Amino acid sequence: MENGCNFQQKRCSELLLNLALNIEDFQLLPKIKLESNLPQTLIDDIKTYFLTYKSACEYANQIFLEIYKPATIKTYCQKSKIGKKLPTALYIHISALEQLHPLLRLYENLAHRLYLKAVYRQEADAKITTIIKFNFEKPTISYLHYPEFDIDPHPALKTSISINMNNGKVEYRNYHNSENPPVLHRKETFVNSDYPHYQKFAQLTCAEVKLGLLDNTRLIGTRQGWLKHLKHHGIEIQDHHVI
Repeated sequence: MENGCNFQQKRCSELLLNLALNIEDFQLLPKIKLESNLPQTLIDDIKTYFLTYKSACEYANQIFLEIYKPATIKTYCQKSKIGKKLPTALYIHISALEQLHPLLRLYENLAHRLYLKAVYRQEADAKITTIIKFNFEKPTISYLHYPEFDIDPHPALKTSISINMNNGKVEYRNYHNSENPPVLHRKETFVNSDYPHYQKFAQLTCAEVKLGLLDNTRLIGTRQGWLKHLKHHGIEIQDHHVI
């Protein structure tokens, strides 16, 4: 991927992301007139790093094809310094999206276009995203809504919309009336360190780790499992404090 550029891959990816964000159909880049569709700063970057718009488009299309390779997404997810990494996926809070590697941001931007179409006819709650899940074992991005993320120490999932990047298929799940929805732990791992509640989240996780409450993730992934686990240990969580 570096052969077509004489500058760092990250800078190149940022430029390609800007191209994707400014052009509706990424695959039609070579057919679009440069002067009439792009901001002047982007035009200047293209001339600086690629000399011609055609060269930029040829390289952009290579990147476009590259991000659809599962190994590419998996590599960048596993290398990410932001977000919560599990064996098959990377989870990030919506506030941290801009801090992701540009290649993952480009991948998410393509998924987001399908997401906007999917939520058009859904209820208002389905149109809100708290956590974005990059599944790197399947070509899927999921948009998860946890309405009480900041308030509830272990918020419950309310809606989930998953986008299959291979075929565009959308799967919508609603947990409004579920008695046992999935819940979150280690909230500080989803956000940046400058997030307003980061310290509060981290202190709670530290206390829970010391008590061994997070050792068995299989038992605590749902609301009922988590509450049963706390009751077994004679513990309550109030306002992000262990009681």
